[in-house]
Amino acid sequence: MKVADFQKCLRAIGELISTKTPARELTEAADALTPFAAYTMGQFAEFLKAVEAKYGENRELPNANPARPAAPRPQKAKAPKPPAPTVDELLTAVAALKVRLRTDQSLTKDGVATELTRFRKLSQAELFGAVRTLGIQAKQKNMTEAFNTIVNNTISAQGGVERSDA
Repeated sequence: MKVADFQKCLRAIGELISTKTPARELTEAADALTPFAAYTMGQFAEFLKAVEAKYGENRELPNANPARPAAPRPQKAKAPKPPAPTVDELLTAVAALKVRLRTDQSLTKDGVATELTRFRKLSQAELFGAVRTLGIQAKQKNMTEAFNTIVNNTISAQGGVERSDA
């Protein structure tokens, strides 16, 4: 058994205790053992015996820190990145929004733009291609204009008549 395992036991007991002070003391004790986490319990017991033999009479510990093995650091779990949006997903979202707009009069242009915001990550060529796929012939100057054109084309469904130059 390693000291790291003993730390886990102390923390678990601390979580089970409902009284604040003893629980905090157990957690602090577990934290204090972190530099010794790589030791086996036998090695740690020998270390404590050596400390007791050297400093036991006056109960004062030295300030010097002996070299210790590095404790393993817990790895943080990384949240997976959402997949990059695709042109097909954009076109599907536009079609779904057009259907919603025919029945939901409360959906505004800003709401449509907000729902399509994640597609701003598409490349310029992809946005321009999506504009052409939607049947819009006007040439776009930049990505912002292409995105706004897609939003305008989508919102045009609310009036019940889609325009190809929206």
